[in-house]
Amino acid sequence: MVMKERSLFGLTMILTTWVVLLPVCATSSQAIKARPEQIVQRQPNCNNPTTNLEIKECIRLRYQAADRRLNEVYQQLNSKVSAEERSLLVEAQRGWIQLRDKNCEFEVYRNRGGTGYRGFLNECLERMTKQRTTELENSLKDRVGIQPFVYRVILVEPTKLPLADSREKSRIIQRFNSASCTASLPKQQ
Repeated sequence: MVMKERSLFGLTMILTTWVVLLPVCATSSQAIKARPEQIVQRQPNCNNPTTNLEIKECIRLRYQAADRRLNEVYQQLNSKVSAEERSLLVEAQRGWIQLRDKNCEFEVYRNRGGTGYRGFLNECLERMTKQRTTELENSLKDRVGIQPFVYRVILVEPTKLPLADSREKSRIIQRFNSASCTASLPKQQ
């Protein structure tokens, strides 16, 4: 009788396990078979994230977007500079990436091991990446459609400057006389 009860108990446990695990296994196999359009629908609404997981994911997505923009601007600038400047730009960018990464690791170091660490790190990376993008955009603007500058210097004898204040005039004359200009002007004929 004890043997029959043990067998019956064992059979009941096996059946209970199957009943409990069968829906889980079926759900897991459905998740594996999910179509790409179903996966896209699971992306968080970054305009209004509601959970910590969504917030972290949105921060990561913002950093990735900032990094893509930086790479676009970098490639544009890289195509506009001379070979010598390109070499310097590549070296500077590699150094900047190391600086950014180490700076952000330092900035969020105290949060290591915490649940917000990765989010804080991505926020720092995004901020510094956007700053670098602005720097490179400004360098790009300086190069687009602008020919090398030619400066025209007009020398005026300081004693002929129309200044009302004699102290100001004497100060300008003093600066003019002490200036170290080495350019020579062509002689007029």
